[in-house]
Amino acid sequence: AELEQVQTPLQGVNVITNTFTAISKCIQGLGEVASADDILPILLYAIIHCPFSYYESTLYYMRHFIFLEIDDGVMGYHLATFTGAVEYLRGKELLSLSLPVPSHSSSSPSPPLLSPSSKVSAAAESSSDVAPPPP
Repeated sequence: AELEQVQTPLQGVNVITNTFTAISKCIQGLGEVASADDILPILLYAIIHCPFSYYESTLYYMRHFIFLEIDDGVMGYHLATFTGAVEYLRGKELLSLSLPVPSHSSSSPSPPLLSPSSKVSAAAESSSDVAPPPP
């Protein structure tokens, strides 16, 4: 919910970095080393359950109006990973979009936006479609 209150792109990137730090500390508290394989699923879970719904426009704002070179550092890694997580959820239709996606053909209706309560059930349904790994 802190992402709703940012006023500058750098503040937004700092919120994302703080989120990564909090997730890493939780994993390390369990006696594990925090890797991207551990952090990403927790990040996806946090995004799905967060009431914030303007991820795409906020990410656009951060990417295009931050006037610092962050692409090569830790902040750039966090922003790129967060962007990838948002894009993944958007592709799975698990992310409420702040603006409807314009359709190229007027005959096809746009997909309905998901409510927060339907995100969880949609996530459960889509995860049951994945075959378990071989033993």
